[in-house]
Amino acid sequence: MAPILQPPVHSHLHGKEMGYWQRAQLRRLVRRDYPFHQSGDKIHMHRSGWKLTELRQIAMLDWFHVLIEWSLGGLLALTVAMYTLLVLLFGLLYMAIDRRGEDCGLAPPGQDLSWQTAIAFSVETFSTIGYGVPFDSTAFFDNCMVLTVAVYSQALTFILLNATLLGIIFARVGRASTRAAQVLFSDKATIRCVRGRFYFSFQVGEASFLQYHPIVEAHVRAYAVLHERAALFQTRVLRLTNPNDEIGGMLFLATPQLVSHRIDRWSPLFPPACFRARPLEPTLPLSRVPPAPLRPTFPGLVMREDDVDAEDTIDAALRDRRQQAELAARCEHAPAAAEARHAAAGAGLGRASCSLARHSYMSSDLRFDAGFAPTMSITDEGVPQVDWEEFHKTVDLPFNTSCWVGSSHS
Repeated sequence: MAPILQPPVHSHLHGKEMGYWQRAQLRRLVRRDYPFHQSGDKIHMHRSGWKLTELRQIAMLDWFHVLIEWSLGGLLALTVAMYTLLVLLFGLLYMAIDRRGEDCGLAPPGQDLSWQTAIAFSVETFSTIGYGVPFDSTAFFDNCMVLTVAVYSQALTFILLNATLLGIIFARVGRASTRAAQVLFSDKATIRCVRGRFYFSFQVGEASFLQYHPIVEAHVRAYAVLHERAALFQTRVLRLTNPNDEIGGMLFLATPQLVSHRIDRWSPLFPPACFRARPLEPTLPLSRVPPAPLRPTFPGLVMREDDVDAEDTIDAALRDRRQQAELAARCEHAPAAAEARHAAAGAGLGRASCSLARHSYMSSDLRFDAGFAPTMSITDEGVPQVDWEEFHKTVDLPFNTSCWVGSSHS
């Protein structure tokens, strides 16, 4: 799964460009066009240059997947048009053969094959319903090899056309992207401060109907798409701390999972105002930063003690720019002209295919100093239960809290 986040317009844009983007009606790349505040599998973007001959040649090289992306109604219309065209073409061919001589006639001796009879004969051949010559059921072109070859060619064309068009329609109906509709993203994303560090988080889970067949090897990716015209690298990767993207960002979607990105100075969500701080002046007072823990913290990385030792050295070097303050974060992200895009991918059980679920968050979808309401509970029978009615709910949390990972039986 891969969400997409559109970060704020950075300060290096000129005033005219910022005014343009503020006046423009920004549209999502990934729209919320599915029920339950979900997004479809389309990326809404205009692409110019399709009239170029080179691009059309590329499309012809991959014609099968180009047709699969067509709508089901369009594929059905194409199927009807192809069958009708071939029936008409072979009808004309039979009329031409009929005039070659008496031995190749499909009409009674002394008569010409009519258009209606030729079309009917072509339909009979295409549909393989069995027939004889229209005027004599005992004659089978004994003395006309050309007519025999024409009938054989039409039957062979019918078989190949059936295999091609029905295969395309089946691939379209059974495509893996429909499986991704059961992967659900939270309606809102949150930005909260934990132990002096800011985190962007959202929630993802998998709905189950009838019997639960989980997505295998599910993992998540996140990108920030900047609404800029002149800047380089408009699309940037959001590194994930939970799940750790260094080990694949794997997810267990049977229960709702929290995905977190730390807004550090390498993050595309980091407010530009924080880079203008004086070199020795931290943006967040060190007195408000709790001491570094010597036990697991949430939503930090799952590490080893060697990782903690290495991180202490890095923190000492970067302490002058520890993290942005709450006010700076709010000022920069509130008018954000950016979109965070997320995608969850995995293989469906029983299919040799990969599904991709997309979702996006913009500034209007962010909640500050908030977390997600609990969605898991235990029934009276002792069975775990997921409450999807609570999935989109958020709860207010204090600023700059400490979240310790403890044992469930401690």
